[in-house]
Amino acid sequence: MIRVIGLGSPFGADRLGWDVVERLHGRVPAAVHLMTLDRPGVALISWMDNVDWLILVDAVVTERSPPGRVLHFAPEQIRHNPAGTLSSHGLNLPQTLRLASTLGSLPRRLDLFGVVVDACRTENSRHGIATGTTQLIAQLAAMLGGEHRPDSASDDPARGSAVQIPSASPIKTS
Repeated sequence: MIRVIGLGSPFGADRLGWDVVERLHGRVPAAVHLMTLDRPGVALISWMDNVDWLILVDAVVTERSPPGRVLHFAPEQIRHNPAGTLSSHGLNLPQTLRLASTLGSLPRRLDLFGVVVDACRTENSRHGIATGTTQLIAQLAAMLGGEHRPDSASDDPARGSAVQIPSASPIKTS
């Protein structure tokens, strides 16, 4: 089974993962299980059981990349991330993955995608975040066997799909 989970909360920039999942409905095959979780903590492990490929989507706060940049983390990058620096609302992903592995619940494939957000929320950053989110949706739809279709004024069909998302590397969106 393939499962895509939008992490975060239903409010503000933190609902980015939820927005991505909502906009994936109708763009990916029906067999792909789409869901959202409100800051799941360790309970995330229960949603990994019997999953072949798990994709997590969340807002990412970092000063190393501009708002709107799409980042992709493969399991190796998450596991080797210094404790506490890669988290989703207090959930330390490296520790959670180690626990899931110990419990035999780790999916065969796991990817974490995020769009960089910032606290300032200037007009430029909002535009960058909207563009990055749209590009991530198109890439996930393509990866999962669906097709990208514009669904709002922020989608630009003339741009086509963003570059393919290579495994275990950050993606710059422009």
